[in-house]
Amino acid sequence: MFRISFGDASCKKYTGSEKSLLDVCNLVLEKIQYLKNLRIEQLEKWSNIETTEIEVNGKIATLTVFKDTVSQEKALIIVQAFYPTWRYPNYLSFGGVGRIFAEGFYIDTKNEISDAKDSELWPYR
Repeated sequence: MFRISFGDASCKKYTGSEKSLLDVCNLVLEKIQYLKNLRIEQLEKWSNIETTEIEVNGKIATLTVFKDTVSQEKALIIVQAFYPTWRYPNYLSFGGVGRIFAEGFYIDTKNEISDAKDSELWPYR
């Protein structure tokens, strides 16, 4: 698989004014908040990868939720969005050119939540 990813891919840090990208980031942050409100028992029932396509301003964006079991006590939950665009892309691959964003958090068996660090999110960005 060939891909090049560069530039910032955080919705929390996105400061642009392009409406489509703001809408995509809002979807990512809303999904993160929804998932943070679930208990680990509920998240355990989710598949490891769940992808949905959502129309954002006339284009199809891909929203993917990854569940990575880090240990018996801890899981990493990632929400990734890809929006196809040639306008200032930060992601190039054979699968598409566009903007990619990802945010994530850890949840443990005590339902304690901590945000994932940027360095831990790069495989998803």
